[in-house]
Amino acid sequence: MNRMLLYVHYNKFNELSPHVLYQLGKLRPLFSSICFISNSQLTEDAIEKLQCERLVDYLIQRQNEGYDFAAWKEGILSLFDNIRSFDSLTLMNDTCFGPLWSIQPIFDEFESDDTVDFWGLTNHAACQIKGGSYVAEHLQSYFLSFKAHVVKSKAFEDFWLNVEAFSNVQRVIDIYESKLTKNLVEAGFSYRSLLDLSKKPELGNVSIFRPDLVLQSGVPFVKIKSFSYASHMAPFVMKDIEENSDYPSGLIINHLSDILLPSESFLLPYKILRNYDNVTEQVSRETLVHLHFSTLNGLENIKNFFINHKQFELIISADSKELLQTLKRAFCQEDITILKFSLIKNVTDWQNFVNDVVLSLDRDYLAYMHVSDFFSNQLIDYWSLGELLDVMFSSEKEVKKAFYVDKKLGLVIPDLLSYERYKNNQVAFENEKGVLDKLDISEFELANPMLKRSLSAYWIRTEVLKKLVSHNIDLSFSDFEKILPIINWKRRFDFALLPNKKDLPAFIDANRAGKMLLASELDVPVSINYPVSAKTVLRFFGKATLLTLRYFLKRLNLIKLVKEKFNK
Repeated sequence: MNRMLLYVHYNKFNELSPHVLYQLGKLRPLFSSICFISNSQLTEDAIEKLQCERLVDYLIQRQNEGYDFAAWKEGILSLFDNIRSFDSLTLMNDTCFGPLWSIQPIFDEFESDDTVDFWGLTNHAACQIKGGSYVAEHLQSYFLSFKAHVVKSKAFEDFWLNVEAFSNVQRVIDIYESKLTKNLVEAGFSYRSLLDLSKKPELGNVSIFRPDLVLQSGVPFVKIKSFSYASHMAPFVMKDIEENSDYPSGLIINHLSDILLPSESFLLPYKILRNYDNVTEQVSRETLVHLHFSTLNGLENIKNFFINHKQFELIISADSKELLQTLKRAFCQEDITILKFSLIKNVTDWQNFVNDVVLSLDRDYLAYMHVSDFFSNQLIDYWSLGELLDVMFSSEKEVKKAFYVDKKLGLVIPDLLSYERYKNNQVAFENEKGVLDKLDISEFELANPMLKRSLSAYWIRTEVLKKLVSHNIDLSFSDFEKILPIINWKRRFDFALLPNKKDLPAFIDANRAGKMLLASELDVPVSINYPVSAKTVLRFFGKATLLTLRYFLKRLNLIKLVKEKFNK
Protein backbone atom coordinates (compact mmCIF):
# COMPACT_ATOMS: atom_id res chain seq x y z
CA MET A 1 0.00 0.00 0.00
CA ASN A 2 1.09 3.53 -0.81
CA ARG A 3 0.43 5.40 2.44
CA MET A 4 1.10 8.95 3.65
CA LEU A 5 1.43 10.15 7.26
CA LEU A 6 0.96 13.70 8.56
CA TYR A 7 2.58 13.70 12.01
CA VAL A 8 2.10 16.68 14.35
CA HIS A 9 4.73 17.34 17.00
CA TYR A 10 4.87 19.71 19.97
CA ASN A 11 7.41 20.02 22.77
CA LYS A 12 7.32 22.91 25.25
CA PHE A 13 11.12 22.78 25.51
CA ASN A 14 11.49 22.92 21.70
CA GLU A 15 13.18 19.54 21.78
CA LEU A 16 12.79 16.25 19.96
CA SER A 17 12.09 13.63 22.62
CA PRO A 18 13.64 10.16 22.22
CA HIS A 19 10.20 8.53 22.33
CA VAL A 20 9.20 10.57 19.24
CA LEU A 21 12.30 9.44 17.35
CA TYR A 22 11.58 5.83 18.32
CA GLN A 23 7.97 6.21 17.18
CA LEU A 24 8.92 7.65 13.81
CA GLY A 25 11.47 4.88 13.32
CA LYS A 26 8.84 2.20 13.89
CA LEU A 27 6.26 3.94 11.67
CA ARG A 28 8.68 4.60 8.81
CA PRO A 29 8.36 1.15 7.12
CA LEU A 30 4.57 1.52 6.99
CA PHE A 31 4.50 4.81 5.09
CA SER A 32 5.82 5.77 1.67
CA SER A 33 5.87 9.41 2.73
CA ILE A 34 5.92 11.16 6.12
CA CYS A 35 5.33 14.87 6.64
CA PHE A 36 6.54 16.04 10.06
CA ILE A 37 4.72 19.19 11.25
CA SER A 38 6.28 20.74 14.34
CA ASN A 39 4.46 23.32 16.46
CA SER A 40 7.78 23.85 18.24
CA GLN A 41 10.92 25.58 17.05
CA LEU A 42 13.38 22.74 16.65
CA THR A 43 17.14 23.18 16.65
CA GLU A 44 19.16 22.64 13.50
CA ASP A 45 20.63 19.48 15.05
CA ALA A 46 17.15 18.03 15.63
CA ILE A 47 16.08 18.81 12.07
CA GLU A 48 19.28 17.31 10.70
CA LYS A 49 18.68 14.13 12.74
CA LEU A 50 15.18 13.73 11.27
CA GLN A 51 16.46 14.18 7.75
CA CYS A 52 19.74 12.26 7.96
CA GLU A 53 18.03 9.20 9.45
CA ARG A 54 15.35 9.49 6.72
CA LEU A 55 12.60 9.53 9.34
CA VAL A 56 10.65 12.19 7.42
CA ASP A 57 10.24 13.32 3.82
CA TYR A 58 8.71 16.75 4.44
CA LEU A 59 9.16 19.06 7.39
CA ILE A 60 6.93 22.01 8.28
CA GLN A 61 7.87 24.19 11.24
CA ARG A 62 5.18 26.59 12.43
CA GLN A 63 4.03 28.63 15.42
CA ASN A 64 1.97 26.75 18.01
CA GLU A 65 -1.39 28.13 16.92
CA GLY A 66 -4.63 26.17 16.62
CA TYR A 67 -3.21 22.95 18.03
CA ASP A 68 -3.20 19.74 15.96
CA PHE A 69 -6.06 20.57 13.61
CA ALA A 70 -4.58 23.85 12.40
CA ALA A 71 -1.25 22.03 11.92
CA TRP A 72 -2.87 19.20 9.95
CA LYS A 73 -4.72 21.79 7.86
CA GLU A 74 -1.42 23.44 6.94
CA GLY A 75 0.08 20.09 5.99
CA ILE A 76 -2.96 19.00 3.96
CA LEU A 77 -3.26 22.27 2.05
CA SER A 78 0.46 22.55 1.32
CA LEU A 79 0.65 18.96 0.01
CA PHE A 80 -2.91 18.48 -1.17
CA ASP A 81 -2.23 17.42 -4.77
CA ASN A 82 0.51 15.08 -3.57
CA ILE A 83 -1.70 13.58 -0.85
CA ARG A 84 -4.39 12.66 -3.41
CA SER A 85 -1.97 10.29 -5.14
CA PHE A 86 -1.70 7.99 -2.10
CA ASP A 87 -3.89 5.02 -1.21
CA SER A 88 -4.49 6.40 2.27
CA LEU A 89 -3.75 9.37 4.53
CA THR A 90 -3.06 8.93 8.24
CA LEU A 91 -3.17 11.78 10.75
CA MET A 92 -1.28 11.33 13.99
CA ASN A 93 0.24 13.37 16.81
CA ASP A 94 2.95 12.73 19.39
CA THR A 95 0.65 12.44 22.43
CA CYS A 96 1.19 8.68 22.82
CA PHE A 97 3.90 6.20 23.67
CA GLY A 98 4.25 3.38 21.18
CA PRO A 99 3.82 1.46 19.06
CA LEU A 100 3.85 -1.18 21.78
CA TRP A 101 3.60 -3.92 19.15
CA SER A 102 3.30 -4.16 15.38
CA ILE A 103 0.67 -1.91 13.88
CA GLN A 104 0.89 -3.61 10.46
CA PRO A 105 -1.90 -6.17 11.19
CA ILE A 106 -4.26 -3.34 12.15
CA PHE A 107 -3.65 -1.56 8.85
CA ASP A 108 -4.09 -4.84 6.98
CA GLU A 109 -7.41 -5.53 8.70
CA PHE A 110 -9.00 -2.15 8.01
CA GLU A 111 -7.54 -1.69 4.52
CA SER A 112 -8.92 -5.05 3.41
CA ASP A 113 -12.40 -4.24 4.74
CA ASP A 114 -14.39 -2.61 1.93
CA THR A 115 -17.08 -1.51 4.39
CA VAL A 116 -14.62 0.80 6.16
CA ASP A 117 -13.83 4.18 4.59
CA PHE A 118 -11.92 5.65 7.52
CA TRP A 119 -10.87 4.34 10.93
CA GLY A 120 -9.20 5.10 14.23
CA LEU A 121 -7.89 3.36 17.32
CA THR A 122 -10.41 4.58 19.91
CA ASN A 123 -13.72 6.38 19.80
CA HIS A 124 -15.69 8.46 22.28
CA ALA A 125 -19.35 7.63 22.86
CA ALA A 126 -22.01 10.29 22.33
CA CYS A 127 -22.51 12.38 25.46
CA GLN A 128 -23.85 15.57 26.99
CA ILE A 129 -21.20 18.00 28.18
CA LYS A 130 -21.35 20.90 30.62
CA GLY A 131 -23.74 23.55 29.46
CA GLY A 132 -26.05 20.99 27.88
CA SER A 133 -24.25 20.67 24.55
CA TYR A 134 -24.46 17.33 22.77
CA VAL A 135 -21.32 15.71 21.40
CA ALA A 136 -21.85 12.98 18.83
CA GLU A 137 -19.92 9.74 18.87
CA HIS A 138 -16.56 10.29 17.17
CA LEU A 139 -13.14 8.83 16.51
CA GLN A 140 -10.42 10.36 18.67
CA SER A 141 -8.02 12.38 16.62
CA TYR A 142 -4.63 11.25 17.94
CA PHE A 143 -4.71 8.56 15.23
CA LEU A 144 -6.99 8.66 12.17
CA SER A 145 -6.65 6.97 8.79
CA PHE A 146 -8.63 7.79 5.64
CA LYS A 147 -8.80 5.82 2.40
CA ALA A 148 -8.10 7.62 -0.88
CA HIS A 149 -11.73 8.12 -1.92
CA VAL A 150 -12.43 9.92 1.38
CA VAL A 151 -9.40 12.20 0.94
CA LYS A 152 -10.54 13.09 -2.58
CA SER A 153 -14.09 13.88 -1.46
CA LYS A 154 -15.58 17.37 -1.25
CA ALA A 155 -16.68 16.74 2.35
CA PHE A 156 -13.08 16.08 3.41
CA GLU A 157 -11.72 19.11 1.54
CA ASP A 158 -14.46 21.44 2.82
CA PHE A 159 -13.85 20.37 6.41
CA TRP A 160 -10.17 21.28 6.32
CA LEU A 161 -10.71 24.53 4.42
CA ASN A 162 -12.96 25.70 7.27
CA VAL A 163 -10.61 24.83 10.14
CA GLU A 164 -9.64 27.93 12.16
CA ALA A 165 -6.75 28.36 14.59
CA PHE A 166 -8.60 28.47 17.92
CA SER A 167 -6.62 29.25 21.06
CA ASN A 168 -8.90 27.19 23.33
CA VAL A 169 -8.11 23.47 23.16
CA GLN A 170 -11.58 22.42 24.31
CA ARG A 171 -13.10 24.43 21.48
CA VAL A 172 -10.85 22.59 19.02
CA ILE A 173 -12.08 19.26 20.42
CA ASP A 174 -15.75 20.29 20.43
CA ILE A 175 -15.80 21.82 16.94
CA TYR A 176 -13.24 19.79 15.01
CA GLU A 177 -12.41 16.44 16.63
CA SER A 178 -16.01 15.61 17.51
CA LYS A 179 -17.45 16.84 14.19
CA LEU A 180 -14.98 15.41 11.66
CA THR A 181 -16.49 11.93 12.09
CA LYS A 182 -20.04 13.33 11.93
CA ASN A 183 -19.37 15.33 8.74
CA LEU A 184 -17.91 12.35 6.92
CA VAL A 185 -20.72 10.02 8.02
CA GLU A 186 -23.27 12.56 6.76
CA ALA A 187 -21.39 12.52 3.43
CA GLY A 188 -22.05 8.78 3.18
CA PHE A 189 -18.80 7.32 4.53
CA SER A 190 -18.55 4.58 7.15
CA TYR A 191 -15.96 4.08 9.87
CA ARG A 192 -14.72 1.69 12.54
CA SER A 193 -12.71 1.95 15.72
CA LEU A 194 -10.27 -0.70 16.91
CA LEU A 195 -11.63 -0.23 20.44
CA ASP A 196 -15.35 0.47 20.01
CA LEU A 197 -16.90 2.28 22.98
CA SER A 198 -19.95 3.65 21.21
CA LYS A 199 -22.28 1.70 23.52
CA LYS A 200 -20.43 2.57 26.73
CA PRO A 201 -20.84 6.30 27.41
CA GLU A 202 -20.37 5.72 31.14
CA LEU A 203 -16.67 4.99 30.53
CA GLY A 204 -16.00 8.52 29.28
CA ASN A 205 -12.64 9.25 27.68
CA VAL A 206 -11.12 5.79 27.90
CA SER A 207 -7.91 6.80 26.10
CA ILE A 208 -6.76 8.81 29.13
CA PHE A 209 -8.83 7.45 32.04
CA ARG A 210 -8.77 3.70 31.31
CA PRO A 211 -5.38 2.72 29.88
CA ASP A 212 -6.07 -0.81 31.14
CA LEU A 213 -8.88 -1.20 28.60
CA VAL A 214 -6.69 0.32 25.90
CA LEU A 215 -3.96 -2.28 26.48
CA GLN A 216 -6.39 -5.19 26.84
CA SER A 217 -8.01 -4.25 23.51
CA GLY A 218 -4.73 -4.45 21.60
CA VAL A 219 -4.45 -0.72 20.89
CA PRO A 220 -0.74 -0.23 20.07
CA PHE A 221 -0.45 3.22 21.64
CA VAL A 222 -1.03 4.47 25.19
CA LYS A 223 -1.72 8.15 25.80
CA ILE A 224 0.94 10.08 27.71
CA LYS A 225 -1.78 11.88 29.68
CA SER A 226 -3.14 8.57 30.98
CA PHE A 227 -0.12 8.26 33.27
CA SER A 228 -1.21 11.38 35.17
CA TYR A 229 -5.00 11.20 34.72
CA ALA A 230 -5.03 7.54 35.81
CA SER A 231 -1.90 7.59 37.95
CA HIS A 232 -3.28 4.87 40.27
CA MET A 233 -3.11 2.49 37.29
CA ALA A 234 0.28 3.68 36.06
CA PRO A 235 2.45 1.12 37.94
CA PHE A 236 0.38 -1.72 36.47
CA VAL A 237 0.29 -0.19 33.00
CA MET A 238 4.10 -0.02 33.15
CA LYS A 239 4.34 -3.62 34.33
CA ASP A 240 2.01 -4.79 31.56
CA ILE A 241 4.06 -2.96 28.92
CA GLU A 242 7.31 -4.37 30.31
CA GLU A 243 5.91 -7.92 30.35
CA ASN A 244 3.98 -7.96 27.06
CA SER A 245 5.79 -5.52 24.79
CA ASP A 246 9.28 -4.90 23.43
CA TYR A 247 8.75 -1.16 23.85
CA PRO A 248 11.68 0.37 25.81
CA SER A 249 10.10 1.37 29.14
CA GLY A 250 12.97 3.80 29.73
CA LEU A 251 11.49 6.06 27.03
CA ILE A 252 8.33 6.35 29.13
CA ILE A 253 10.12 6.94 32.43
CA ASN A 254 12.53 9.51 31.01
CA HIS A 255 9.83 11.52 29.24
CA LEU A 256 7.45 11.48 32.22
CA SER A 257 10.32 12.48 34.52
CA ASP A 258 10.79 15.50 32.29
CA ILE A 259 7.17 16.67 32.25
CA LEU A 260 5.64 15.46 35.55
CA LEU A 261 6.46 16.53 39.10
CA PRO A 262 9.22 14.53 40.81
CA SER A 263 6.77 13.46 43.53
CA GLU A 264 4.62 11.30 41.20
CA SER A 265 4.21 8.08 43.21
CA PHE A 266 4.34 5.65 40.29
CA LEU A 267 7.68 7.09 39.14
CA LEU A 268 9.40 6.75 42.53
CA PRO A 269 10.26 3.02 42.24
CA TYR A 270 12.14 3.86 39.04
CA LYS A 271 14.10 6.54 40.92
CA ILE A 272 15.70 4.15 43.41
CA LEU A 273 19.46 4.23 42.86
CA ARG A 274 20.46 1.55 40.38
CA ASN A 275 23.35 -0.87 40.64
CA TYR A 276 26.11 -0.27 38.10
CA ASP A 277 28.11 -3.45 38.63
CA ASN A 278 29.57 -3.41 35.11
CA VAL A 279 30.66 0.25 35.27
CA THR A 280 34.12 1.29 36.40
CA GLU A 281 33.88 4.76 37.96
CA GLN A 282 36.59 6.92 36.42
CA VAL A 283 37.27 9.48 39.18
CA SER A 284 39.79 8.22 41.70
CA ARG A 285 39.85 11.28 43.97
CA GLU A 286 38.31 11.17 47.43
CA THR A 287 34.66 12.07 47.75
CA LEU A 288 33.89 15.64 48.77
CA VAL A 289 31.44 16.06 51.66
CA HIS A 290 30.08 19.37 52.93
CA LEU A 291 28.83 19.23 56.53
CA HIS A 292 26.90 22.28 57.71
CA PHE A 293 26.28 22.49 61.47
CA SER A 294 23.64 24.41 63.39
CA THR A 295 24.03 22.26 66.53
CA LEU A 296 26.72 20.30 68.36
CA ASN A 297 24.31 17.45 68.99
CA GLY A 298 25.54 14.41 67.11
CA LEU A 299 29.10 15.73 66.77
CA GLU A 300 30.66 12.60 68.28
CA ASN A 301 28.65 10.39 65.91
CA ILE A 302 29.83 12.46 62.95
CA LYS A 303 33.48 12.36 64.00
CA ASN A 304 33.48 8.63 64.64
CA PHE A 305 31.86 7.94 61.28
CA PHE A 306 34.43 9.90 59.27
CA ILE A 307 37.36 8.61 61.33
CA ASN A 308 36.30 5.15 60.14
CA HIS A 309 35.66 6.25 56.54
CA LYS A 310 38.80 7.94 55.32
CA GLN A 311 37.79 8.09 51.65
CA PHE A 312 35.97 11.36 52.31
CA GLU A 313 37.34 14.90 52.24
CA LEU A 314 35.31 17.31 54.36
CA ILE A 315 34.32 20.94 54.19
CA ILE A 316 32.89 22.12 57.50
CA SER A 317 30.59 25.12 57.89
CA ALA A 318 28.46 26.52 60.70
CA ASP A 319 25.82 29.21 61.14
CA SER A 320 27.67 31.07 63.93
CA LYS A 321 31.27 32.04 64.68
CA GLU A 322 31.16 30.42 68.12
CA LEU A 323 29.94 27.12 66.73
CA LEU A 324 32.54 27.22 63.95
CA GLN A 325 35.37 27.73 66.46
CA THR A 326 34.15 24.77 68.51
CA LEU A 327 34.04 22.62 65.39
CA LYS A 328 37.58 23.63 64.41
CA ARG A 329 38.89 22.53 67.79
CA ALA A 330 36.94 19.26 67.66
CA PHE A 331 37.89 18.20 64.12
CA CYS A 332 41.51 19.36 64.08
CA GLN A 333 42.30 16.84 66.81
CA GLU A 334 41.11 13.92 64.67
CA ASP A 335 42.58 11.98 61.75
CA ILE A 336 40.06 13.42 59.27
CA THR A 337 40.85 15.31 56.06
CA ILE A 338 39.38 18.83 56.35
CA LEU A 339 39.79 21.09 53.31
CA LYS A 340 38.05 24.20 54.60
CA PHE A 341 36.09 25.75 57.46
CA SER A 342 33.49 28.38 56.51
CA LEU A 343 30.83 30.56 58.11
CA ILE A 344 27.43 30.31 56.37
CA LYS A 345 24.59 32.29 57.92
CA ASN A 346 22.31 32.76 54.90
CA VAL A 347 21.80 31.96 51.22
CA THR A 348 24.14 34.73 50.07
CA ASP A 349 26.92 33.30 52.26
CA TRP A 350 26.18 29.87 50.79
CA GLN A 351 26.35 31.18 47.21
CA ASN A 352 29.69 32.89 47.90
CA PHE A 353 30.94 29.71 49.57
CA VAL A 354 30.00 27.60 46.51
CA ASN A 355 31.67 30.08 44.15
CA ASP A 356 34.84 30.57 46.17
CA VAL A 357 35.34 27.13 47.68
CA VAL A 358 33.32 24.32 46.11
CA LEU A 359 33.70 25.23 42.44
CA SER A 360 37.41 25.93 42.88
CA LEU A 361 37.90 22.30 43.90
CA ASP A 362 36.76 21.18 40.43
CA ARG A 363 34.58 18.25 41.49
CA ASP A 364 31.68 16.86 39.45
CA TYR A 365 29.52 16.26 42.53
CA LEU A 366 29.56 16.38 46.32
CA ALA A 367 27.56 15.15 49.30
CA TYR A 368 25.88 17.65 51.62
CA MET A 369 24.38 17.16 55.06
CA HIS A 370 22.94 19.75 57.43
CA VAL A 371 23.62 18.54 60.98
CA SER A 372 20.71 19.95 62.99
CA ASP A 373 18.20 18.94 65.63
CA PHE A 374 16.20 17.09 62.99
CA PHE A 375 13.16 16.11 65.05
CA SER A 376 13.80 18.15 68.24
CA ASN A 377 14.17 15.05 70.41
CA GLN A 378 17.61 14.03 71.58
CA LEU A 379 16.96 10.27 71.61
CA ILE A 380 15.21 10.23 68.21
CA ASP A 381 17.82 12.54 66.68
CA TYR A 382 20.69 10.35 67.94
CA TRP A 383 19.39 7.21 66.23
CA SER A 384 18.13 9.09 63.18
CA LEU A 385 21.56 10.64 62.56
CA GLY A 386 23.15 7.19 62.50
CA GLU A 387 20.47 5.99 60.11
CA LEU A 388 20.95 9.04 57.86
CA LEU A 389 24.73 8.53 57.70
CA ASP A 390 24.17 4.92 56.66
CA VAL A 391 21.61 5.84 53.97
CA MET A 392 23.74 8.71 52.62
CA PHE A 393 27.11 6.99 52.43
CA SER A 394 26.67 3.20 52.33
CA SER A 395 25.95 3.48 48.57
CA GLU A 396 28.77 5.95 47.87
CA LYS A 397 30.31 3.94 45.01
CA GLU A 398 26.95 3.48 43.27
CA VAL A 399 26.20 7.20 43.60
CA LYS A 400 29.51 8.10 41.98
CA LYS A 401 28.89 5.63 39.15
CA ALA A 402 25.38 7.03 38.66
CA PHE A 403 26.70 10.58 38.27
CA TYR A 404 29.33 9.29 35.84
CA VAL A 405 26.87 7.32 33.67
CA ASP A 406 23.77 9.55 33.78
CA LYS A 407 24.64 13.13 32.84
CA LYS A 408 21.03 14.22 33.49
CA LEU A 409 21.24 13.12 37.12
CA GLY A 410 21.44 16.26 39.24
CA LEU A 411 20.38 15.23 42.72
CA VAL A 412 20.42 12.09 44.85
CA ILE A 413 18.36 12.25 48.04
CA PRO A 414 17.86 9.81 50.92
CA ASP A 415 14.52 8.05 51.19
CA LEU A 416 12.47 8.62 54.35
CA LEU A 417 14.06 7.72 57.67
CA SER A 418 12.21 5.45 60.09
CA TYR A 419 10.89 8.31 62.22
CA GLU A 420 9.56 10.11 59.16
CA ARG A 421 7.48 7.03 58.40
CA TYR A 422 6.28 6.51 61.97
CA LYS A 423 5.18 10.12 62.33
CA ASN A 424 4.03 12.71 59.83
CA ASN A 425 6.86 15.14 60.37
CA GLN A 426 6.44 17.55 57.48
CA VAL A 427 7.72 21.02 58.26
CA ALA A 428 6.13 24.16 56.87
CA PHE A 429 8.14 26.80 55.03
CA GLU A 430 9.15 29.82 57.07
CA ASN A 431 7.88 32.09 54.30
CA GLU A 432 5.74 30.10 51.87
CA LYS A 433 4.44 33.24 50.16
CA GLY A 434 8.01 34.39 49.60
CA VAL A 435 8.91 31.05 47.99
CA LEU A 436 5.90 31.33 45.66
CA ASP A 437 6.54 34.98 44.81
CA LYS A 438 10.30 34.88 44.32
CA LEU A 439 10.64 31.59 42.46
CA ASP A 440 8.74 30.14 39.55
CA ILE A 441 7.01 27.57 41.77
CA SER A 442 3.28 26.94 42.05
CA GLU A 443 1.34 26.01 45.20
CA PHE A 444 0.77 22.58 43.68
CA GLU A 445 4.51 22.06 43.23
CA LEU A 446 5.14 23.34 46.75
CA ALA A 447 2.85 20.64 48.20
CA ASN A 448 5.49 18.03 47.27
CA PRO A 449 6.36 16.09 50.47
CA MET A 450 10.01 16.02 49.39
CA LEU A 451 10.10 19.77 50.09
CA LYS A 452 8.81 19.62 53.66
CA ARG A 453 11.31 17.41 55.42
CA SER A 454 12.88 18.54 58.68
CA LEU A 455 16.31 17.37 57.53
CA SER A 456 18.46 18.35 54.58
CA ALA A 457 20.90 15.89 53.02
CA TYR A 458 21.71 15.08 49.41
CA TRP A 459 24.31 14.40 46.75
CA ILE A 460 24.35 17.10 44.09
CA ARG A 461 26.03 17.65 40.74
CA THR A 462 28.16 20.81 40.78
CA GLU A 463 26.62 21.86 37.46
CA VAL A 464 23.34 22.29 39.36
CA LEU A 465 25.15 24.32 42.02
CA LYS A 466 26.50 26.64 39.31
CA LYS A 467 22.96 27.41 38.20
CA LEU A 468 21.90 28.14 41.78
CA VAL A 469 24.69 30.60 42.54
CA SER A 470 23.90 32.69 39.46
CA HIS A 471 20.46 33.74 40.76
CA ASN A 472 19.44 36.22 43.44
CA ILE A 473 17.58 33.99 45.90
CA ASP A 474 16.12 36.10 48.70
CA LEU A 475 14.98 33.30 51.01
CA SER A 476 15.86 31.98 54.43
CA PHE A 477 18.52 29.28 54.38
CA SER A 478 15.99 26.76 55.74
CA ASP A 479 13.48 27.45 52.93
CA PHE A 480 16.24 27.40 50.33
CA GLU A 481 17.40 23.93 51.41
CA LYS A 482 13.86 22.58 51.16
CA ILE A 483 13.21 23.64 47.55
CA LEU A 484 16.29 22.03 45.98
CA PRO A 485 14.39 19.00 44.54
CA ILE A 486 12.02 21.29 42.62
CA ILE A 487 14.80 23.64 41.51
CA ASN A 488 16.77 20.63 40.28
CA TRP A 489 13.72 19.43 38.30
CA LYS A 490 12.99 22.87 36.84
CA ARG A 491 16.59 23.04 35.63
CA ARG A 492 15.80 19.85 33.65
CA PHE A 493 17.89 17.52 35.81
CA ASP A 494 16.70 14.15 37.10
CA PHE A 495 17.01 12.74 40.62
CA ALA A 496 17.56 9.40 42.31
CA LEU A 497 16.55 8.01 45.71
CA LEU A 498 18.99 6.44 48.13
CA PRO A 499 17.24 3.36 49.57
CA ASN A 500 16.80 3.03 53.31
CA LYS A 501 17.74 -0.52 54.23
CA LYS A 502 15.52 -0.45 57.33
CA ASP A 503 12.87 -2.90 56.19
CA LEU A 504 9.74 -1.48 57.82
CA PRO A 505 6.29 -2.91 56.99
CA ALA A 506 4.15 -0.75 54.71
CA PHE A 507 1.25 -0.96 57.18
CA ILE A 508 3.09 1.73 59.13
CA ASP A 509 2.31 4.15 56.31
CA ALA A 510 -1.30 2.94 56.11
CA ASN A 511 -1.80 3.44 59.86
CA ARG A 512 -0.31 6.91 59.72
CA ALA A 513 -2.46 7.82 56.70
CA GLY A 514 -5.56 6.63 58.59
CA LYS A 515 -4.74 8.80 61.59
CA MET A 516 -4.11 11.79 59.34
CA LEU A 517 -7.45 11.20 57.58
CA LEU A 518 -9.29 11.11 60.92
CA ALA A 519 -7.50 14.25 62.07
CA SER A 520 -8.37 16.09 58.84
CA GLU A 521 -11.99 14.94 59.09
CA LEU A 522 -12.21 16.42 62.56
CA ASP A 523 -10.21 19.43 61.41
CA VAL A 524 -7.71 19.18 64.26
CA PRO A 525 -3.95 18.64 64.13
CA VAL A 526 -2.51 15.17 64.64
CA SER A 527 -1.02 16.43 67.92
CA ILE A 528 -2.37 19.45 69.82
CA ASN A 529 0.09 21.90 71.31
CA TYR A 530 -1.71 23.90 73.99
CA PRO A 531 -2.99 26.56 74.38
CA VAL A 532 -5.68 26.05 71.71
CA SER A 533 -8.11 28.83 70.87
CA ALA A 534 -11.73 28.56 72.01
CA LYS A 535 -12.81 28.79 68.36
CA THR A 536 -10.75 25.70 67.47
CA VAL A 537 -12.14 23.76 70.45
CA LEU A 538 -15.75 24.64 69.54
CA ARG A 539 -15.17 23.66 65.90
CA PHE A 540 -13.72 20.35 67.03
CA PHE A 541 -16.65 19.57 69.35
CA GLY A 542 -19.13 20.59 66.68
CA LYS A 543 -17.64 18.23 64.10
CA ALA A 544 -17.13 15.46 66.65
CA THR A 545 -20.76 15.71 67.78
CA LEU A 546 -22.02 15.61 64.19
CA LEU A 547 -19.89 12.56 63.38
CA THR A 548 -21.06 10.82 66.56
CA LEU A 549 -24.73 11.41 65.69
CA ARG A 550 -24.17 10.07 62.17
CA TYR A 551 -22.50 6.98 63.60
CA PHE A 552 -25.38 6.21 65.99
CA LEU A 553 -27.97 6.79 63.25
CA LYS A 554 -26.17 4.30 61.01
CA ARG A 555 -26.01 1.77 63.87
CA LEU A 556 -29.73 2.20 64.66
CA ASN A 557 -30.61 1.75 60.99
CA LEU A 558 -28.43 -1.37 60.81
CA ILE A 559 -30.10 -2.86 63.92
CA LYS A 560 -33.51 -2.13 62.43
CA LEU A 561 -32.59 -3.90 59.17
CA VAL A 562 -31.29 -6.96 61.06
CA LYS A 563 -34.47 -7.21 63.17
CA GLU A 564 -36.66 -6.92 60.08
CA LYS A 565 -34.69 -9.73 58.42
CA PHE A 566 -35.06 -12.13 61.36
CA ASN A 567 -38.75 -11.29 61.94
CA LYS A 568 -39.69 -12.35 58.39
